[in-house]
Amino acid sequence: MFVKDNYLNYLKDESISYSRKRSRNSNTLNLNSSNTNTQIEPLTIDIGIQVEINNDLLMQNKNLKNSLNNLVTDHSKQLQVIEIKNSIISELEHKCEYFKKQVNDLSFRLKSFELYKNQVDILTNEKYRLENENTYLKNQWNKRYNTQQK
Repeated sequence: MFVKDNYLNYLKDESISYSRKRSRNSNTLNLNSSNTNTQIEPLTIDIGIQVEINNDLLMQNKNLKNSLNNLVTDHSKQLQVIEIKNSIISELEHKCEYFKKQVNDLSFRLKSFELYKNQVDILTNEKYRLENENTYLKNQWNKRYNTQQK
């Protein structure tokens, strides 16, 4: 008969053969007996336990262990991938925040630039208006002057 000694030996696939014995002391069973002076020897009864392990079950067990190991390995690999991707996401979030700040800064500058551009346009229009007015006045002056000289 072959019985696995313990779980570690089971994992190592080492098996030992032994039989179990149960001892029975009749003194404990006959406490109320009237003859306590009689010497009674303890009675030992051998009840052998024979265990048969099906090879298919062992193979299924090994396959399940391998499958579990593969799952654990795959899980740890997935965790590593997730951690790497989380760190990349965190980096991208920091870059996104930085770019948002830059966009806000550039937006403010653009608004300032548009204000300056509007002021330049207003001044340019005023310049053209004044130049036109000046040309008109010169023409008027020249007409008067020419009229007076004739």
